Amino acid sequence: MPLFTISGLDSSAAAELAVTSHALATYSQTDRALGLPLGQMLETLDDIAGPGTFSGNQVTSGLPSGWREVSASELGLSPSVVDVDGYITLQSPLLGNVSRGPQLKVLAEQDALGNISRVSVAYAGTNAPVDIVDYSFLNSGKEIAKTMAPVLSGVASFMDQHGLEGDDAIITGYSLGGALANIQARFSDQLAGGFFADSHYLGHASPLIFEADNVLNIGFENDVIHRFVGDHEDLKSALKGFDGFLENSDENYSSSVDNLVLFDAVYSKSPWLLASDSGLNPFAWGAHLGGITSDAVARIVSSSFYELMSQDSVVVVSSLGAAGRAIHWVGDIDSPTSNHAGEPAFIVGSVFDDLLRDGASDDYIEGFAGDDQIRVSTGTNQVEGGQGSDTLLFEGEADDYEIYRLDDGRIGVSGHDSLTLASGIERIEFEYDGGFSGAGPGLRYVIEDDRLEDEFRLDWFDRDIAFVDAPQDGQGAEWSREEVSLADAGDSVSSARDDALHLGDLFDDEASFSTESSRDTGDGIFGWHGGAMALAGLEAAASFVGSALSGHVELPEAWQAI
Repeated sequence: MPLFTISGLDSSAAAELAVTSHALATYSQTDRALGLPLGQMLETLDDIAGPGTFSGNQVTSGLPSGWREVSASELGLSPSVVDVDGYITLQSPLLGNVSRGPQLKVLAEQDALGNISRVSVAYAGTNAPVDIVDYSFLNSGKEIAKTMAPVLSGVASFMDQHGLEGDDAIITGYSLGGALANIQARFSDQLAGGFFADSHYLGHASPLIFEADNVLNIGFENDVIHRFVGDHEDLKSALKGFDGFLENSDENYSSSVDNLVLFDAVYSKSPWLLASDSGLNPFAWGAHLGGITSDAVARIVSSSFYELMSQDSVVVVSSLGAAGRAIHWVGDIDSPTSNHAGEPAFIVGSVFDDLLRDGASDDYIEGFAGDDQIRVSTGTNQVEGGQGSDTLLFEGEADDYEIYRLDDGRIGVSGHDSLTLASGIERIEFEYDGGFSGAGPGLRYVIEDDRLEDEFRLDWFDRDIAFVDAPQDGQGAEWSREEVSLADAGDSVSSARDDALHLGDLFDDEASFSTESSRDTGDGIFGWHGGAMALAGLEAAASFVGSALSGHVELPEAWQAI
């Protein structure tokens, strides 16, 4: 299942909902803070400095196209429920009616004819000191749920008047707002006569996690607030669950995406700045605050590799500003806030010039727009350069590798116990004496249709590289020693001996790229996310790409390496 999986929705609808709910949640979060138009201020600052100066994307603060606010009067609510900042308010369980207490926006998706198709309840996060007093009620939830009832009854009536049902509602929020969305999900069968029992609940950067299939929580593992109090039954037990004093225990949940990383300026220096993943460490809040204006969710779902991601996949998203992008390589680095360095990962770049790198395992790297430099070293890697002029960097000399041009236009590079398949790449560069200098013959190449063209200016010293032939199509394609065979569905391969094999979409709907791999001596034994595949006769140096299978699978005789 894809990374953002929502019960009852297909992959495309769930991806759209993940992006839309984040936009609605952060709009509610930033529309006003202590009377200030925080969202507009952040957008203006970004425009003045230039998009991408401070983060990995342009900052936008408005509602998505086609959405509008729904007034209290449209909901049949008293004007007294609207506070000085224009939010609809709930009663505080501790303080009662108080200005700038628990807040929310009711939003509607409306077409040009005025027809409403969806409604959202978007709870605001902490934006005033008065919000803090109710934190102790989050884990139990029942006191807060009681205060939701009058407003939600009004929303249910409004939706019914427009011919909508509960599954047409998006319940969301950011930070504290995400916690309130989880609370509503927990009590959804009791509130407003159960009208919202089938609604879609998405909490963003929520400290509270409700474990059920009607809610999805999206946040970054290097955000100290995401999953902060987890699913503990009360605040006391939550405090006991911390690793240290107010340190996030980084627990995994079935209703939460737990391995997303926002690679920002703090994370690039994480061994020092994130040594304490405590709510008292101001640096640990970096991804929480940055997540408000980040377009990471939108970039993830637009990735060429999105359908290969699962809820437990490691996904690292670049969020560096201009200065950081010039010096820091974005990848799955060893960090105090993670335990998956060296595992297969998806590396997601930005629309600016990025430095991206793989890890020790099998990785998927996408640069998007910008002139990116993408460094690959070990394992089996898939690379999508995207728009711009992108360069693929390899350790060692050109003579250490064999280069292939696939029928679909991709480039295959085999060598140094690795196999990389790349598209959207304009140049390939090789290491020289421990560094990527980009000067001298045999170092930088332009990818042409039939060869790699040496960029060295003196033709006399040119060291162009011709593409190596690799069997790709037909039954019984042979894979001989030190060759690469690239097979698609319906093809067969025999006599395999050494090096690398790319199976493509051989196994049709079950085909995807491995999330785990292991090697043994003698015959190759490769472990996959869903089980294991035994490959008779392969030497341990062999590399495999492209077949995540369920259970234990042995290749049929026609496919076995002899």
